[in-house]
Amino acid sequence: MKVVMSIVVGDRHAEDLDTQVSFHLNAGVDVILVADGDIGDDARSLLGSYVSAGSVHVIPDTSGQTEHERRTNLARRAATEHDADWILDSRADEFWWPRGGSLKDVLVAIPARYTVVQALVRRFVPDPSGGPSTARASLTLHSPKELALGHWLRPVYRSDPALVLGAPGVAPEAWRVPLRAWYPVELFDCAGVDAGEELTLADENLVSDRRLAEALERLRTTGDLSLPVPDLVADAEYAVECAVLGETNLAPLETYVADLERRLAALEARLWPRARRALRRVLRRSG
Repeated sequence: MKVVMSIVVGDRHAEDLDTQVSFHLNAGVDVILVADGDIGDDARSLLGSYVSAGSVHVIPDTSGQTEHERRTNLARRAATEHDADWILDSRADEFWWPRGGSLKDVLVAIPARYTVVQALVRRFVPDPSGGPSTARASLTLHSPKELALGHWLRPVYRSDPALVLGAPGVAPEAWRVPLRAWYPVELFDCAGVDAGEELTLADENLVSDRRLAEALERLRTTGDLSLPVPDLVADAEYAVECAVLGETNLAPLETYVADLERRLAALEARLWPRARRALRRVLRRSG
């Protein structure tokens, strides 16, 4: 199985980009496609070693492309040029954390009939007591009220070259079959809360989460990234959070069911008179 990540790079500090790339290559990503935007010389030089190793491919930006067009282009390249089985569409300062030993371990377990997996987003804010190495990921927004918001889920797509390229007569929506009610990947968004928003956050919405900070420190000092496999207690706690998100999906589902019932009732109302007329005709002929 092959996992490919795409990143649209803007004007970023080389060390930040190195951290993001190094983390994901150690977490189970095979290839990272980087859209070269306003990347600085230091970052470009840093990526050179990854490019030489074949684990990073820098894709020059096409003048005039929107960010959406750049991301679409990267997805197509991932599917057609790199034979991706799963595609992670990432942004700056985002870290995809598998609830297992690696991203490969959790994605390979997804049954083939499911083509979309949702990742649970964790938005981090800087810890005022933390130093430079811990400020990125130490406090996370973590409450049922906040989790109920729609932007707390991000999709991961199973790759299919024909659909990515827009095969004629095939609607991507018909192909996408999401795995619901369980989110095997957490997305740590370390740039999701700006300074102004941070000042308005209530203390009860923040929980200390040191997993990423500790993992990045291990990676920096030892070069090793051993991601823990959640135990039964951790999985049970996570299931409670997932249940909150699952509740948010019930409203549109109930609306869909109600609409379906109305359509069936209307169909029955039209078919039953026609069936009775047909039955009368048959009875007259047989009499």
